[in-house]
Amino acid sequence: PAKYISKRLQQELELDYHIDYRPKDLLAMDDPVKIKEAMQEGYSLQYVPDKFKRDCAIVLEAIKNNVKEFKFAFDELIFNKEFILEAVKISGFSLKLASEKLRNDKDVVMAAVSKGEPFWGLDLQYASKELRDDKKIIMNAVKANPAALEYASKRLLNDQDVIMQAVKLKGDLLQLASPELKDNKDIVLAAVRQNGKSLESASGILKNDKEVVMEAVTIDGEALEYASDTLKGDRAVVLEAIKNRTSNHHWWRQDVLQYASDELKNDKELVLIAIENYYPSIDSASQALKDDTDIVMRTIMKNGEYLKNAPSRIKGDREIVYEVLKNKPDALEYASLELQQDTKLKLLANNITISRLYDMKETRLVNLGKLGYF
Repeated sequence: PAKYISKRLQQELELDYHIDYRPKDLLAMDDPVKIKEAMQEGYSLQYVPDKFKRDCAIVLEAIKNNVKEFKFAFDELIFNKEFILEAVKISGFSLKLASEKLRNDKDVVMAAVSKGEPFWGLDLQYASKELRDDKKIIMNAVKANPAALEYASKRLLNDQDVIMQAVKLKGDLLQLASPELKDNKDIVLAAVRQNGKSLESASGILKNDKEVVMEAVTIDGEALEYASDTLKGDRAVVLEAIKNRTSNHHWWRQDVLQYASDELKNDKELVLIAIENYYPSIDSASQALKDDTDIVMRTIMKNGEYLKNAPSRIKGDREIVYEVLKNKPDALEYASLELQQDTKLKLLANNITISRLYDMKETRLVNLGKLGYF
């Protein structure tokens, strides 16, 4: 069997892991310096002589590799404040293993939750109920990791300073705030400026506040989903939402127009803008506009494949199909059967396809030349 337990393996093992062998050379060690070096190399504290399992320096070296090595230390260490202070600086998880008295110690808990690395702050959950009601500790935990707000007391979820700090860092934490603070305009504005969709957690009154909703849809157009019905019918609000999509990749975002009022879904100018920003928006337009030639043409120009969903009169319009083929030659298959057999249209589609293939080949040859292949 191998002498060493790798650091990486230790990190992956569960708290109750078991090793079937006992390295004799480790058990025979009586030099604290060598034992400490062994811990640094990844040995498990489980196999050191018992007298070293109460040695603070050695145990700390062990938990640097894997905090779960704490399990093999002598129980007396969980009552040692100086040791626990150092342990929580290595890993806030150590707070869970500390004595009940030390989990109620401000110095210890503050040290455990104040680091700025991933998951720090979340160890607030292991603090005593009393300290999870301590404003200074909560503010520090939230600063390190806004998600720590989840473990704050009910009283502090109604504290304006605590919630303001949290939503400025992570807007969707507005959902944890008290009903009173969800109705606080300053806090809700701060939340939607960080994450537009946090509008979902705002009070009904503020979902109907045009200033708040405009801020939300400016950050993320999809926040329109959570606006009041009144503001979903406000042209300025809907236009702002349409203009502010969250991503350039259409499969990562929704159709904002779907949240607009029926009246605005029948607004031709607005629908054209929506299609220009995100062509699938035509699916949310009124039936009258889905049959409108300008609307259909704009959509097809954005994506020729939409020809397959176009009204029959569009599929059979030679001039329209001709224009579509200039951009999307393979869209001919979606035209009417008659136009699919049109010699000139077939020739146009084939020529454009061949031309594009040639251009791709030329570009590839140029790039290969630049790389020195010939």
